[in-house]
Amino acid sequence: LATVAQAITLATAGEVIYVDAGTYTENLSVNKRLQIIGAQNQYYAPATFTVPGSGDAITISADGVAPGGTGSSMEIQNIHCQGNGTMDNNDYGIKVTVPVYYLNLYNVYADNFRFAGLEFKGTNTTSPAKINIWDCQFQGNDLGINLGLGMVGDGPNGIYIKNGLIKNNRYSGLITTGSNDQILSNITVEGVQFTDNGSGGTALSTYASDIFMQRFNGNGIFKNLNFNTYAATAMDLRGKGGLGSPTEASGTVSIENCTFTGNPNYLTASNKTMIKVRNYTNINNLSFSNTVINTRSAADATGLRFESITADPSQTLSGLSDVFISSHTQGQPL
Repeated sequence: LATVAQAITLATAGEVIYVDAGTYTENLSVNKRLQIIGAQNQYYAPATFTVPGSGDAITISADGVAPGGTGSSMEIQNIHCQGNGTMDNNDYGIKVTVPVYYLNLYNVYADNFRFAGLEFKGTNTTSPAKINIWDCQFQGNDLGINLGLGMVGDGPNGIYIKNGLIKNNRYSGLITTGSNDQILSNITVEGVQFTDNGSGGTALSTYASDIFMQRFNGNGIFKNLNFNTYAATAMDLRGKGGLGSPTEASGTVSIENCTFTGNPNYLTASNKTMIKVRNYTNINNLSFSNTVINTRSAADATGLRFESITADPSQTLSGLSDVFISSHTQGQPL
């Protein structure tokens, strides 16, 4: 077949489409449950390129099999989506428009799109989701991955982002929508390199984070991560409610074997903090283990900062003795 789109049209749900190495100038609409598997080069990077010219590279409007069903997940492997970097193109690398239950993205790259490399538009509010994003790279977008309003997770790895690279995105590398309707309940981020995110200028840098979990009161595991950040804040965990008026405690969140380094790209940006935890009624279930926060050169920078934690200030924070901070204090005490 001449195009990937033709193969999608002719396939029936549950089939596997193998795509040869090469460049395909088309916008793909995946409206049925399929496995689409591209080729790899000698370095195991994707050798199948989707270059839309304008618009979204891949739109997914079908779901995998819901829990209890039979059949395969929705799956894409070894595809490199390339945008043209034009700022007036309102486009995405991969846009998921339906609530998702089972979705696998393996060795998928998306770079130089205006809005996001990967965006979830649908919201799963009922059935537990299991979404794997493994060995993927998202570079040169406004947002690397936008989880939107999230989804109800299945066990500890409702969303499991493993290995890969999130780099040089203008605003944030990984983000959730800043709404009290946020429902993300379980996420694991493991082995990912976050590099040079928050490069979009002073206005963006002020609010940018490599990881910005907005209105997030779910459970999270963040482990074996390396941050070399341009962003004002490397990791920002912010609970529901207006700033200064938190409504819920944090979920069970652990930060394990992570290293934070790098200076904000724009020193005039405010909020120059490596890790910020804010807007929770209680953070007794937040823990650190073997986490290293290195020096930032700005005099007003902070290593670890707590804001608007309304619990008794005598509470303990599990594992805090394992957090190492060079040259900076921990911000306001508990």
